[in-house]
Amino acid sequence: MTGGPSIRFAAARFLATALTGLALAAPAPAQTDLGLWDESPGPLVRTIRQGIDAYYGFDYAGARSRFDRVVAERPDHPAGWFLRAEAAWWMYINDRRNAGARRRLESDLATAIEKAEARLRVQPDDVETLFILGSAYGRRGMLAGTEKDAWGAARDARRAREHLDRVQELDPGNVDALAAQGLYQYYVGTFGAVTRAASRLLFGLRGDRRRGLQYLDRARTRGVYTRTEAAFFQGLFYLQFEDRPERAQPILDGLRRRYPENLYFATMAAYARQRQADLGAARVLYERTLERLAATRVYGAEGESITRLFYGQTLLALGDLDGAQREFTRVVGLRAEESDSWPHAYLWLGRLSDLRGERETARRYYRRVIQLPDAADSHDEARRLMGTPFASGDVPALVSGADR
Repeated sequence: MTGGPSIRFAAARFLATALTGLALAAPAPAQTDLGLWDESPGPLVRTIRQGIDAYYGFDYAGARSRFDRVVAERPDHPAGWFLRAEAAWWMYINDRRNAGARRRLESDLATAIEKAEARLRVQPDDVETLFILGSAYGRRGMLAGTEKDAWGAARDARRAREHLDRVQELDPGNVDALAAQGLYQYYVGTFGAVTRAASRLLFGLRGDRRRGLQYLDRARTRGVYTRTEAAFFQGLFYLQFEDRPERAQPILDGLRRRYPENLYFATMAAYARQRQADLGAARVLYERTLERLAATRVYGAEGESITRLFYGQTLLALGDLDGAQREFTRVVGLRAEESDSWPHAYLWLGRLSDLRGERETARRYYRRVIQLPDAADSHDEARRLMGTPFASGDVPALVSGADR
């Protein structure tokens, strides 16, 4: 309520913002309406929780139908509108060529924010509405991040922080609000200087990677609505930024077992095995994931290209050069311009050509990389390989990420 292993999963690049701050005031009486955190939720809240499970399971039609029922029953409340936006967000993340999902995301987020602000003018201490409004601003900030608008993302993150801070003032034990805090702490403690500067200017806070991971761990184990997302980002951070794939794997395995239809979770779990040089297990999981591609329409070209690129790397490390070339060629054919995988597939085709002694062919691939937008240092790597041929001894470290 993401050159080889240095390729970022799509969602990692969408973290152009995180959500909340640190201070907790004295508890105040909290107002609620739907009973989102009731131990014995009513039918409408059960519908909400079923819808959230549906979109994590790639059942976007099922999620949308449930959230439509929430909107129909409570059109004045922002919950249904925000959750419809959430379903559209995850559909868009899995396929950024889906213009319809993008339009629905923007429209439903705007409506959720409008209705939440209207309710808070009448009931300023409605903790459910504060939580939804903070989450909506945070999601809109992440959407700004897809456009590389760090300042716009930070502005919405400030708005999110104000409302989620208030949630913790009113309800100090609310672990779902803590999840947003964990994202903020980790993000500002890790990522680019421009966003750190924006965050410090607007928030007056510095990030703390260790604390961020601790907060996400609490939300992963105790959250109601943020449990899955906290696990997703915690696994992602361990996998790609902490260089601890052994910590990421059990978290990601838990996600793929709970949501077996979610190909993104399965790819991440396979990549955790690849990073640990457990190549046989990674290969099996990649192949199972790719077999299921034909049965889904929501895993777009970007997601497929990431899976195939990592699968090709694994095949190369296992000595299957023909299989690796097939996968890298398929990535090129997908032309997922929104993904780092596209230029890096050309890099890998060049490396394969070097391994086969086809130096001029390799150079042509490297020149092609330089013609494309730079992605995860692809230009520097292509220029280096133009001068120094790729060697077979470099394969294990590059595929497992030991050279990071």
